[in-house]
Amino acid sequence: MTQTRRVWRAVAAAVAALVPSVVLAPSATAGPTPSIALVAQDAWTLTGGDVHAKLDVQGAAPGASIWFIAHQSLQSRDAFDSTLEAEGDLGGTNDTVVVPVDALPLDANGNRDLTLRLEVPGGVRLAETLGARGPGVYPLEVELRDADNETQAGFITYLVVVGGAGADAAITSPLGVAWIWPLSAPPATLPSNGLDPEVVNQLEPDGRLGRQVSALDRTAGVPLTIVPGPETLDAWVDSSGKQSIANGVLALQRARAVHQVVASAYMPIDLPSLLRAGMAGTVDAHLAAGEESLRVFFGERVDPRTALARPVDGAALSRLRTGGVDRLIVETDALAADEPVEVPDRPFLLEPPPSLVAAGPITAVASDSALARLLSGDDPPAVRAQRLLAGLSVMAYAETAGDPRAVTIANPAQMDPPEELIDAVLDGLRANPLLTPTTVDAVFEQLPVDVNDESVVTRELATYEPPAPPVPALAYESTRARLASLRGFAPGVNGIDVAERALLSSVSSAWSSPDGAARAEAELASVEALIGGFLARIEVPEPSTITLTDRAGDIPLTFRNDTEQTVTVLIQLQSPKLSFPDGIEQVVELQPQNTTVHIAVESRTSGSFPLSVTVTSFDGALTIAQAQIQVQATEVSAVGLVLLISAAVFLALWWMWHTHRERARKRVPAPVPEPAT
Repeated sequence: MTQTRRVWRAVAAAVAALVPSVVLAPSATAGPTPSIALVAQDAWTLTGGDVHAKLDVQGAAPGASIWFIAHQSLQSRDAFDSTLEAEGDLGGTNDTVVVPVDALPLDANGNRDLTLRLEVPGGVRLAETLGARGPGVYPLEVELRDADNETQAGFITYLVVVGGAGADAAITSPLGVAWIWPLSAPPATLPSNGLDPEVVNQLEPDGRLGRQVSALDRTAGVPLTIVPGPETLDAWVDSSGKQSIANGVLALQRARAVHQVVASAYMPIDLPSLLRAGMAGTVDAHLAAGEESLRVFFGERVDPRTALARPVDGAALSRLRTGGVDRLIVETDALAADEPVEVPDRPFLLEPPPSLVAAGPITAVASDSALARLLSGDDPPAVRAQRLLAGLSVMAYAETAGDPRAVTIANPAQMDPPEELIDAVLDGLRANPLLTPTTVDAVFEQLPVDVNDESVVTRELATYEPPAPPVPALAYESTRARLASLRGFAPGVNGIDVAERALLSSVSSAWSSPDGAARAEAELASVEALIGGFLARIEVPEPSTITLTDRAGDIPLTFRNDTEQTVTVLIQLQSPKLSFPDGIEQVVELQPQNTTVHIAVESRTSGSFPLSVTVTSFDGALTIAQAQIQVQATEVSAVGLVLLISAAVFLALWWMWHTHRERARKRVPAPVPEPAT
């Protein structure tokens, strides 16, 4: 309809909203609400040819008709983007064709089959032919109207008209389309060591990922670029006891021979977030685990030189390049806002901050964020598919001098596409005279880097402020170090591989939402629970009192090892009044069950004093337990003994001398007094 008609409809709707309505009880015989929806449509039509479509029409009253209103062809990407807006400009009306609903036959599914003839260029104009006269992309309004010509429902789609061979407007170089499918789910392993049922459901043939993988067997003629999540592939293998899920594993492995596979981190992560938090080691662990998991799944190493980076900033770009990535896929939304608004249709150079990458820029392509968003939403799959194909066709018609170009489209990360959407886009790309499906690898290999005024086009990244990691960096690093120590201390610990997966999971960007914080913390806590549970099976002596009856002696310590494996521990000793001839740190091998260790000690004095015993892993990183033993030293030193004996001898001699003197005094007679004179 024209812009004026749109304005009058808006006014009428506003007036109607101000008028009080009378609510009537619904009639028991009332039919469905009138509606019309697109079920299927030809991706493109030759000039003067027939447009075929299927329409789902419900609740049409007797005498209802369908109006097909074609607008003028779109001349630019901006004009196409405008038609997608809520009050977008569809352009002037080109032609209108009215078809009675009852004139359209029903198929086996109850849909209406439509065949709409396009007007032949230069031919006679007929009422039943639609005047889309030349090659181009035409917005098409489809309205269901009642017998009084009142619009009941409608939608907007697009006619893509292609000139035949030799036509004046025929393009000389079809637009390359690199369609990227990220195939990953949130981390699948629960902290309880089971698989998350919600993730497993995604792997089923009718699940979010299962539907896409099943479609890989229907992609003949349409090469894709697949970015599988390595941890998701591990979960697929772990669930492959079910035949339906096992078929998905086989389909993915077959796809390796047909489609490009791009390596990725083990789980979805926010690379800029982890790097800003100083967790570069975590990033390295994710990338290394992802590469190894893909190698095992596909039976060969996946080329790591290409990466899909979202989100991305200068630090992430630097880290990827250090890891061997020299071809990057970024989203147009990640490019600096002051760049030209045109969507890049060739590789370009991406300039990171010079302080981060001294070697210079990296080659990149940009995924068209706006076109990728057309695949999502609540509109019928056929409408979404036709919008995407129309947008690509508009860009194809905008070619200049036949130079080769390509547009990259990466599906939204958690997109849940119905089969009808996937198949409609695949069918639209297959044998399309305007579009040539390709891979990202082919885009880099076959298209030269874009040049502007004889200089290579270099772009910059937009500023990205990453969120904090799902768990604090200090807590993560502490747990990571403890788990690494446990693997070296006791490599045969049952469940340690699951714990390492949980450790990686705790920093996944899947938990970036407030609801995900608890899951991230639970993942980290499960690692600590494994470490603590293992160490608890090593028991140290109960606190007790040990008596030493000599200056030097042994203190027996009996350990209980219920880990069912031999472990090497470090015993650390500390006491204010004891010395240890063999050192205050002693390495001891604990066999399963009981092991008694004799600690050589020397006392410095007599009395009662504590002995602290700390038992750790061999590297000292894991504290197994601590105990305090009371030592009673009752022995006397040699000097004390000499003094004691000397004192006894002195007392004995003094007593003997004193006794002898007293006896001698008693033996002397008393003097006789002289008579008085």
